Amino acid sequence: MHSKIIHPLSHGKAVYANKGSCARLVSYLQHEAREKGEGLSFFNEEGEGLRPEEVQHRIDYNVKGLRKTESKFIALVLSPSPAELRHISSRAEKLKQFTIQAMQNYAANFQLKNGKRLAAKDLLWYAAIHHHRTFKGTEAAVKEGLVRSGEQKPGLQMHVHIIVSKRDRSQQITLSPFGNRERFNMKVWQKNNQQSFCRMFDYPLLQKEAVASRKSPDAAKQDRLHFRIKCKVAAVNQYLDKVHQLRPEKVLEIAEKRAYHKTFFLNLYRLEHKLKSGQFVRDPLHLLEHNRDRKWSREQPENSLVASVRQLAEAHRKMGFTEYLSLSDYPFMKGRKRRKQKDKGQE
Repeated sequence: MHSKIIHPLSHGKAVYANKGSCARLVSYLQHEAREKGEGLSFFNEEGEGLRPEEVQHRIDYNVKGLRKTESKFIALVLSPSPAELRHISSRAEKLKQFTIQAMQNYAANFQLKNGKRLAAKDLLWYAAIHHHRTFKGTEAAVKEGLVRSGEQKPGLQMHVHIIVSKRDRSQQITLSPFGNRERFNMKVWQKNNQQSFCRMFDYPLLQKEAVASRKSPDAAKQDRLHFRIKCKVAAVNQYLDKVHQLRPEKVLEIAEKRAYHKTFFLNLYRLEHKLKSGQFVRDPLHLLEHNRDRKWSREQPENSLVASVRQLAEAHRKMGFTEYLSLSDYPFMKGRKRRKQKDKGQE
């Protein structure tokens, strides 16, 4: 479970700018949801189905005591891992329950001078669930040409966006998670959220997740490369039938063999481009491993071609097509017949 506090200076000055109205952030969350075919409504500990306009109004008017140059709200993101999402069967209701607990942890994490402890009900906050993510132009995978900006990320991607006012509901206390660690410790909040998820849903924290933060830079880089490769393989497989689709583990094996050289990634991009433009690729794995497609052979590969065409002709016959009555009627088979005649003439 990854819990993140968005800082406008590092995560998007325009969208997450928080020294004025939250209208831009609310509009962005709506637009992002519409692009992915999702509806957007907000929820909190009081209920669900809250309209974006209502959320904006309540956050914008909960600013008593804040100066014009001060931030007015904080944006948070809760991102479960794919394993955690599978564990809860990607059920939005369970993620909503966890979000309420995460905000309880957020409130309790503030250390006030008078020793007062806050709860989620003391905060003014609203959350919305998004079910998909897309690649951004600033991501390494896009810059390296492995994926295109705007492409939907594969796998389970459900996550939660939260907008919380910097003032409590009574508008008496200013609550900022930035700055003094003694007042708010983000690492403690993240740890508490992970423990809450495990406790609420009886989730056995995997050892690899427990030590993820202690991975060496090389291992972390390899994980990122593996993720990018799997994303690109998923994109390539869209243009291949089930029989000929690439197995991610085999592609990763080739990548490791080639020491993740940039040529390998270039070949992966070329492969997708060829298939997308309708070009024929005889052996995709050979192209990735040797920088070129496998050459045509007159013996065995041609026999496999005949077998493939025979299957295609049978499929056409069942579908009622009458244009191709025999194997020799296919244009590329006519070329094969001419090559055979030419070979006989040379003999």
